[in-house]
Amino acid sequence: MNRSSPNAAGRVAVVGGGPAGLMAAEVLAAGGAQVDL
Repeated sequence: MNRSSPNAAGRVAVVGGGPAGLMAAEVLAAGGAQVDL
């Protein structure tokens, strides 16, 4: 996975609403990303 900046916030789509998908969405949102679940 490549990172352009440690503070780069973007828009992310998480496919899957199970426990792992929900946790990923929560962590990404906490990092400033706009998350579509």
